[in-house]
Amino acid sequence: MGAFSFIGDQLVNVLAGLGGTRDKSSSNSWRFEELTREQLSNAYRGDGLSRKVIDAPAFDMVREWRAWQAEKDQIEAIEKEEGRLNLRAKVKKAQNLARLYGGAGLVLGVGADDPTEPLTAERVGKDALRWAHVMHRYRLTAGELRTDPEDEWCGEPVWYEFTTTAGKSHRVHPSRVVRFLGNEHPDEDMNPHGWGDSVLQSVNESLQNASAAISGIASLVLEAKVDIYKIPRLSENIASKEYSDLLVKRFQTSDSIKSIINGIILDAEEEHDQKQISFSNLPEIIREYLQIVSGVSDIPATRLLGQAPGGLNSDGESALRNYYDRIRAEQTLTVGPALSRLDEVLIRSATGQRDDDVHALWNPLYQLDEKEQMEVEKGRSETFGKYASMGLVPSGVLAKAVENALIESGRFPGIEAAYEEFGEETEEFDPEAGDPNNPDPDAPDDLDPEDDPTQAADAAPRTLYVYRKVLNTADILRWAKDQGFKSPMPGSELHVTITYSKTPVDWLKMGQSWGDEDGGLTIAPGGARLVDRFGDATVLLFAASELSWRHEHMKHMGASWDHEEYQPHITISWNDTDIDLKDIEPYRGKIELGPEVFEEIDTGWSPEQMKDRSPQPRDARGRFIKRS
Repeated sequence: MGAFSFIGDQLVNVLAGLGGTRDKSSSNSWRFEELTREQLSNAYRGDGLSRKVIDAPAFDMVREWRAWQAEKDQIEAIEKEEGRLNLRAKVKKAQNLARLYGGAGLVLGVGADDPTEPLTAERVGKDALRWAHVMHRYRLTAGELRTDPEDEWCGEPVWYEFTTTAGKSHRVHPSRVVRFLGNEHPDEDMNPHGWGDSVLQSVNESLQNASAAISGIASLVLEAKVDIYKIPRLSENIASKEYSDLLVKRFQTSDSIKSIINGIILDAEEEHDQKQISFSNLPEIIREYLQIVSGVSDIPATRLLGQAPGGLNSDGESALRNYYDRIRAEQTLTVGPALSRLDEVLIRSATGQRDDDVHALWNPLYQLDEKEQMEVEKGRSETFGKYASMGLVPSGVLAKAVENALIESGRFPGIEAAYEEFGEETEEFDPEAGDPNNPDPDAPDDLDPEDDPTQAADAAPRTLYVYRKVLNTADILRWAKDQGFKSPMPGSELHVTITYSKTPVDWLKMGQSWGDEDGGLTIAPGGARLVDRFGDATVLLFAASELSWRHEHMKHMGASWDHEEYQPHITISWNDTDIDLKDIEPYRGKIELGPEVFEEIDTGWSPEQMKDRSPQPRDARGRFIKRS
C-alpha cells in the first residue's frame, strides 16, 4: 500500500505522521484526579455557576413534591408527619449534598430499636419515626459494599458509621439509611469510599474554562482604552528619581488640562497615540463556554442562567420541557425508589398501619399559565359532559371523578369542605324531581305520593326517530347544482338521521345531546367527505364523531338500528341516476345542523320499501318519501 496502511480501525499515514510517533494526538490519554472535599466546598461557596449546577436540579426535584393517593384522613396524617419531620426540605438538602460530595444519607431514628440491626417495617407502629437527619458522605462513612447476590442488601455497605460532636461513634444498618448518590461510580471494585462521584467532577473543566473566560474578558475591560506616549530619551533619564517625579507631575498636569479643554498638550518632540480593544466577538465566546457547561451538566441555559436564549430559532420552552422530563425520570428511577424505604416507615408511623392502596405520585413540574389552565378545564368539563350524556360511565362514578378533579385542581377555594357539608345532598339531587333542600313553596302539603308528578314512572316506550335539520341549505344546494344534480332535495327536507328505532324505547332515557348554546351543531369544514348511492338515493357521507357518539349512546340505552353500521349522511337527491359519481367533487364546507328533533316513526309505509342499506329517504318529519 506504499505510504498508507491500516492497522485495526486506525488510519496510519507514514508521510504525514498520522497515527505514528510524530502524531501528537497519539499521546492523548484520559486521566482522573478526584476533587477533594475542600476543593468541592470552595467551588460551591465561591463560584455561582458551580453552585447553580448543584442546586438547580436538587431544588427542582422536590419543588412540587408529591401528592398522596389515599383516604382523606390518611393523607392528612401523612402530610402532618412530613411537616413534623420537615421531610421535603431534608430531601432537598440530601440531594444537594449528594450532588456536591457524591453521596448523602437520610438516617432514620425508629423507636428504641438497635440501630445496628435491620429495620423491620412491619413492626413499626404509630409515631415510631422519631427523627430523620441528613448527613453527607464525609460524615456518614460507609463500610465495604456487600457483594453476595443472595444478600438482601447486596450493593449497599455492610454498615454506615457517624460520629457525634461528643466524639462518640455510632454504626447504623443500611436499612435505616435512605441513600442518595451524585454521579454513580462506574466500577465498584475501584470505589474506596462506597459512595458516588460529585457532579462537579465531570463538569469541573468546563466550569473552570468558563470562569477563566469570563474573568479574562472582565480584566480586558480595564484596558479597553490605553493612551500611548512616546517621549524622547525616556530610557536614559528614567533612572533619575528627580526625572521620574517630574515625569509623573508632568502627566498629572497633562491629564488635568485634558479634562478641562478636552485636549492634550505635548512637547514638540513627544508623540501621543491611543489603542482601543474591540469587544464585538467576546459575548459570543462567553455564550459558547456557558453552552458547554449547560451541555455537560444537562441543565438547559434557560434554567442554568435564568435567561431565555436569543435568536429567531431559539426554543427555550422546548429545552425546559425536556429538562423537566429528565427530572421526572430521575424522580421515578432514583429518588422514588430511595424514598420508598422511608415511605414504608412514614405511612405506618403516621397512620398506625400500612394500607396497600396508599401511595404517592410526583406532581408535574411544568406549570400551566392561567389561559392554559382554563383551556384544560374547559376540555375536561366537556369530556365529563359527553360521558354523562352518553351514559357509558355510571353517574355515581362520574360524580366522584368530577369531585376529585375539582378538589385536586386547587382552583376552587373551600370546595373540599363544601363537598363534606353538602356532598350527600348533592349526590341525591334529581334535576327532574327538583332540589330536595328547596321544595316548591306552592306545592300542597297533603299531596299524595301517587299523585306527585315527580314520582311518576318511566315514560311509556314508543318508537323513535331522531334527526337534525340542515340549516345552511343554500350552501349545499348551490354545491349540488354546480355538480350537475338535476333534482336535488328541497332545502326543507335536508336532514341527518341520528337513530331510527322501530323498537319502542323510553325517550327520556336517551338523555340530552351536546352542541351549541342553542342546541345546534356545526360540522367543521374539511375531513372525510364522499358522495355515494344508498339504493336509488344519492347521499353526502361525512365524518362527525358527535353524531356517531350520540347514535351509539341511544343504542346503548335500548334503541334499535336495522343496519350493520351507522354513517352520518345527508340525502342530496332521489333517482338522480344519470349523474356519474366519479365526476362529483364532494361538498367540503361547514355543515350547520339544528337541534335534535324526537318523533315517532310513521309506520304507515310498507316495510318492503326498506330494503336499502340506509333507511328510506324521509322528510323533516320522518315520513317516507315515495319513489317516483
